[in-house]
Amino acid sequence: MIWLAVLFVAVFSLLAVALWPHKNPIHFLTDTRSQKTVIAKQVLDVKALTEQPLLTQIKNNCKNLKDTLGKYVYVTLAVYITVNVTASLWLHDVFPRVPLYTLLCLLFCTTAFVLLTTIKQYRQKSFEDAFPDALRTLTGAVSSGESLHQSIAFVGNSLNNLVGREFRSMGQKLALGHTMEDVLMSSCQRFPYPVFVFFVLTLRANASRGGQLKTIFKNLEEVMLNNQTLQKKMKALTSEVRMSAKIIGALPPGFFLFMKYVSPENFDFVVYNPAGQIILMYVIGSEVLGILVIWWLMRQVRG
Repeated sequence: MIWLAVLFVAVFSLLAVALWPHKNPIHFLTDTRSQKTVIAKQVLDVKALTEQPLLTQIKNNCKNLKDTLGKYVYVTLAVYITVNVTASLWLHDVFPRVPLYTLLCLLFCTTAFVLLTTIKQYRQKSFEDAFPDALRTLTGAVSSGESLHQSIAFVGNSLNNLVGREFRSMGQKLALGHTMEDVLMSSCQRFPYPVFVFFVLTLRANASRGGQLKTIFKNLEEVMLNNQTLQKKMKALTSEVRMSAKIIGALPPGFFLFMKYVSPENFDFVVYNPAGQIILMYVIGSEVLGILVIWWLMRQVRG
């Protein structure tokens, strides 16, 4: 029963983190007096850019995962399964009374969450690092007299990275006759990042009402650079806290495995004795609660 409780706590924690309500990516465009988006009524339905059905989210996440891993996606999947099965067999030797399927389920849920979160963060960082170059190239193309469609295609042909591939796809869709609105909405659902959402808002506003794209793109580029500088400064100021949290969070699991070989009798008492299981559940519960609290605090800093 204790391992079923551990599995329930782990799965519940992962779901709580995954389903935690995130801030609107364009919350900086909100009028605090009326609590309505400033340009939503004039230009577009903002929710359509960021809110997606569950099946669409799964489809976009799978496509993003395959796009990020590239040709190594199947190799990575094979290595991931092999490592998890091997680790589960080793843990089954350490905890012989725990069913193997429980260890497999727990390990696969945990590692899948960590892997997907890491890939998602890597993808966002790669996008934010490459997008200023794309915006600079787009500004130059627009300034030279090219149309918006031609400028988007030019950016896609000029850059060979994550952003360049997306602009290349946008240019191809526009050349095939897709509307600008559909192309921008599709791209925004794959890259629901604040700066790209604002970029999409700018293009759609220009398509419907006109505007000085050159000036707007330059201002957006300046805002992006300032935001990146601020993010780096924030990470530097919170690096000590984040490292301390990681070390403190890794101590209980490390000590628990260390006790298996140094003091087997105490290990068996904690794992298999009903009185020791209460202590173990308290340690696991406090560990999970502490991690969730730290994650929530760090999320408030990022917001």
